[in-house]
Amino acid sequence: MSSHRFSPSQNTHGLIPSLSHGNYPSTWHQSFSNTHISYGNSSIMTTNSSYSHLQSPINSEDSSREDIGMGRRHVYYHQPIARPHERFLNRTMDNCPEHLTSKQRSRWFKAGRKAQLNHRIVSTIEPFQSTEANYNSLTYIHGKTSENHLVGLISKMANVRLYMIDTESDRPTGNNPHTKPALLQIQAIHYETCSTVLLIEIQHLPHYSTSLFGLIQQMCSNIFSPDNKIIAWGDPIKELYSFEQFRLFDISRITKTLNLQDFFNTMWNSAHPHIQACLNRHHVMEDDCSSDEVLICLINSDDIDDDLKPQDSKADFNQCICPDEIRPYKTNNALWSLQKAIQMIFNKALDKALTMNLWSCGLDPHLNTWRTIDDKQTRHALTTYAVNDVFAPTDLYFYLMNTDISSLDTNHIINFNMIYEQPIQNLPKYFVLSDSHGKYFPPYHRTAQYQLVIKSISGLQWNNPWQQELSVNNLIESTSIKSIISTCAGIIFMVGTNSIRSWSASEIIQDIVNITQSIRSTYDHLNRKTDISICTIFPCLKTSTRFLTSNLLTSNINDYNTKLYDISNTLNFTIINFPITISHLNVDGLHIRAKHTSLIFNIILDNITCLLNKTNKIKNSQRSSEAKSRRNKRVHQRQKQQQQSHIIFRLVDTIWKLKDIKQYLRYKQIKYSGLPDIHNNKLYVQFNNSINLQHAEQCLALGEFDSSHYRIWMTHERP
Repeated sequence: MSSHRFSPSQNTHGLIPSLSHGNYPSTWHQSFSNTHISYGNSSIMTTNSSYSHLQSPINSEDSSREDIGMGRRHVYYHQPIARPHERFLNRTMDNCPEHLTSKQRSRWFKAGRKAQLNHRIVSTIEPFQSTEANYNSLTYIHGKTSENHLVGLISKMANVRLYMIDTESDRPTGNNPHTKPALLQIQAIHYETCSTVLLIEIQHLPHYSTSLFGLIQQMCSNIFSPDNKIIAWGDPIKELYSFEQFRLFDISRITKTLNLQDFFNTMWNSAHPHIQACLNRHHVMEDDCSSDEVLICLINSDDIDDDLKPQDSKADFNQCICPDEIRPYKTNNALWSLQKAIQMIFNKALDKALTMNLWSCGLDPHLNTWRTIDDKQTRHALTTYAVNDVFAPTDLYFYLMNTDISSLDTNHIINFNMIYEQPIQNLPKYFVLSDSHGKYFPPYHRTAQYQLVIKSISGLQWNNPWQQELSVNNLIESTSIKSIISTCAGIIFMVGTNSIRSWSASEIIQDIVNITQSIRSTYDHLNRKTDISICTIFPCLKTSTRFLTSNLLTSNINDYNTKLYDISNTLNFTIINFPITISHLNVDGLHIRAKHTSLIFNIILDNITCLLNKTNKIKNSQRSSEAKSRRNKRVHQRQKQQQQSHIIFRLVDTIWKLKDIKQYLRYKQIKYSGLPDIHNNKLYVQFNNSINLQHAEQCLALGEFDSSHYRIWMTHERP
């Protein structure tokens, strides 16, 4: 959370102008080729012509300093401070500098008291730490982020409607008297125990004219939209105000916000009214101040609200004498610190020692702004701090949402294990365990028929003897995965690409045999063919030490897929095949390009629907005739609705008869579900799912059913 906030009246000297301004700093248009970045005695050369520092380094001594001459620009990066609080810990009345003014002395002591309090808290209480299992890999957003990764993130967060945000800024300096926006932390909350965390490094964004900046802008625009709820510890609009000038979002589009700080204060006060002795004392003080003479002497702006509601046992007022466990703040309109809230609710210490620091230093090691190993470690500590600053209020938010406020007594301190996802009753849950091919899938998806939980682990293999955390064989024995499998209606494995580059097809197939048999012996409810599904392996061109050429690797993949089909009947599991070709691969020859994520995801959804229908047919055979009739009616109604939403339209010549069209569609291998009668030369073809619909769209041109195509079909193309 930023230690200083930007106000509308402040001068934005050195910062990018807002969207409404038409003029931009000339430094934006300078070429960034042949840029020399130096760190004392160390230096590196960068040639990224699209990269731009958003605040002029001339006005930003904490971030960098530029010397331009002989066609080369030197950028000297200052480094963040590893332990900025240590110099405040020994401040006392005895060592206060004598030359300070009264106001300066007050600030000097206040900084010391805050540092000493923080040190005391973190020294005596268990630290608050975000749980890595609750969020996917952290993503830094800056000028070196790949466009493919951003496309995937946009797809992954498309249906997220709840976001926690925070910001960090650099402190004012002698050369720049205003705070400098540096970091925007965004936690996209898929569900209570799963998030995607973004750290947008404001001072390291690409030039606004690049396509990369356009994607970052699109992502932020999607996040800060009227459809989404934005939460912050404080006013979200004020938190974001100084960041709007960087063209990432339009703050006027943010309409759903929650000031969690105010909300927490209200909830706490409702559960912790003043004790009677405090109320009686407050009432006596008001009676003592009833004469006009005393009133003139004692009235002040802080007491006005107290006088308006003297009997309100939940309101804050000055000179409160309640125990600290009930009312830790003793003044009217006091603002809860996030650290205090975490301490009171979870009995955890949220370390705030790094608050005042150089946040524009470039936290991501890939930005290469660090000089020594210590510099990298300091950046790691700052990153941990930034992530904790969004997870802490998120944990508070869900705690307040899930807790009966009347049960919030002074001894009600909970463990983090009590915060968990509330399951949806009577809705089948399917579980997808995937390697990095599923990293852009939403971690949670729900339809009217089922819910889907997705766990994606980069580097996952069927069996990895050296890294158990990357081995399906070991993961299915872990507590977290066991808890999911034990309650799921079916499990889908999208694993194999990492295995196929290291092991022969026969070795992998044996691992699959062992894993499926282990699951069946452990979980009795997963005994049907539809309960376990395994995906075929995608094409791969990234060779390995085991398979030195693409031909050898492709041969191993084909052998694996063939053997997988062979054992599917023996082991009683289903196979999911994807229409993925080499053209879908990313430049690395290993991963699928992010823009094709929806194709793979939709095929999985359609397969789950088919699996669920097959399972229901088995259950249906044991029902009464009346129950079967009612269910069939519902199924037919759903199918009718699906067919009405999956329709293509083509004009058809009168020479085409309905039987000819049916035969032609079969020849084209188009799987349709319905073919209504032709009216007014219009043909409507219905489908059960989007996959068959897309295939038909590709195979049937707009003029496919004209007279010329009919003659060709009748004379040459008939099978």
